[in-house]
Amino acid sequence: MAALRSGSGKRVSARSDRFAEALKLQNQGRLHRAAAAYWELGRTSPGDPAIFNNLGNCLRALGEFEKAIRCFDHALELEPGRATSRLNRSLALLSLNRYHEAWAGYEARLEVIDFRRELLEHPESKWQGENLNDGEALYLFGNQGLGDEIQCFRFIKEVAARVGNVILELQRPLMSLAGQLPEHVTVIERGDPVPAFHRWAEFFSLPGLLGTAIDSLPQPTRFSFEENGEVRHAIRNVSEGGELKVGLVWSGSPGNSLNGIRACGLGHLQSLLRTEGCRFFSLQVGVPSNEIEQLGVGDRLTDLAPCLTDFAATATAIDELDLVITTDTSVPHLAGSQGAETWLLLHRPADWRWGQQGERCAWYPSLRLFRQERMRDWGPLVEEVKSALQQRVAGHQP
Repeated sequence: MAALRSGSGKRVSARSDRFAEALKLQNQGRLHRAAAAYWELGRTSPGDPAIFNNLGNCLRALGEFEKAIRCFDHALELEPGRATSRLNRSLALLSLNRYHEAWAGYEARLEVIDFRRELLEHPESKWQGENLNDGEALYLFGNQGLGDEIQCFRFIKEVAARVGNVILELQRPLMSLAGQLPEHVTVIERGDPVPAFHRWAEFFSLPGLLGTAIDSLPQPTRFSFEENGEVRHAIRNVSEGGELKVGLVWSGSPGNSLNGIRACGLGHLQSLLRTEGCRFFSLQVGVPSNEIEQLGVGDRLTDLAPCLTDFAATATAIDELDLVITTDTSVPHLAGSQGAETWLLLHRPADWRWGQQGERCAWYPSLRLFRQERMRDWGPLVEEVKSALQQRVAGHQP
C-alpha cells in the first residue's frame, strides 16, 4: 500500500475531526447542528457509510423518518449488510407503524447486542415460527430491557401452541410474574444453566415470526402473581377516604443510555404533588428514589421503594392505586399489562412502540399518552398533566 502524502493525511485528519465534532453535537442532543455537519461531510465524503448512518439517526431523532430511511438506504448501498444501518432503518419503519417492512431488519439487533450473540453461529437452529416435533425444545430469551420482555409476554401463548416444550429465560425481577403460563413452558432465571434445546429465539423476534401488524396485536398478558401484603398495607395505611391514589415514576435506570431524554426527574413533577384530592405514592426504585429526600417532599409523596423488591410487589401497588403517572420505563409496560389507568409522559421523539402522535397506544389500551412539544422541555407537558389530573380528581368516585 502506498504511503499517504502529507496533504492527503491532513485531509483525512480534517475529515476525522469534522466527524468527531458532528458526533459530539449528536451526543449532546444538538441534532439540527449535527445533521447539518453530517450533510456537509456527506457532500465531501460521499463514500463513507458511517456519515449517512449517523445522519439518518439524527433525522430519526428529529422525527424526519422518511428522510432517515433514505439515509440508511444509502449507507446500505455503500456497505451492504451493515448491521447498525439495517437496525436503524427498521426502527424508523417501526415508528411509522410499517411493521411488516421492519421486522426483518429489526433482527440486526442480534448482531449488535452482545448477550447470546454466540447463537448466531448456529443460524440453522434459529426458530422460524414453525411447529416443532414432540420432544424438541425452544429456548426463548430476552436481550433487551425488562419492559421489552413484559411487552412480549403476550406472544408466549401462541408460541406454546406451536412448540410443545418452551424453555423461557427471564431476568430475575420478572420471575415473580411467571405464575401462570402454559404447562409446557419451563421458566429459568438468567444466569442459570440452560437445558438442552433444539431451536432458539429472542423475545422481540416473536412479533415478526408471528406476522404481527399494528392492527393485529394480541392483547397484553395480565400477570398472575402473589400479592405483596406489605405493599398493600403501606398504601391503605396512609390513604384517606375519597382521595385519588396516584403512583409516580420519574426515571428509568440511570445506566440506560436513553434515560437522559426519557426521565423528567422528580423536580419537574413537584407541581403535581400540590394537587388537592390526591394522595401520591412513589413507585420509583433505585438511585432516583433519593430525590424524594433531596427535594424534601416526603410529606406529600409516600416512598414505597423499600417494599418494591420485585415486579410482583410493583404490580400489587399498581392494582391498589387509581392512577399511575410515569415516564418511559418498565412500569408503563407492567401497568398496561395489568389494564391499569396509566398516564405516560413521553419524550420527543417517542420510542417507536408508542407511535408519534395521539393519546392512545395499540400495545396497551389502558395507557393515555402525553407528549413533549419540544425535545427535553418537560414544563408544558407537566402543566398539561396537572390540568388533566385536576379534572380526574373532580370526576373521581371512590
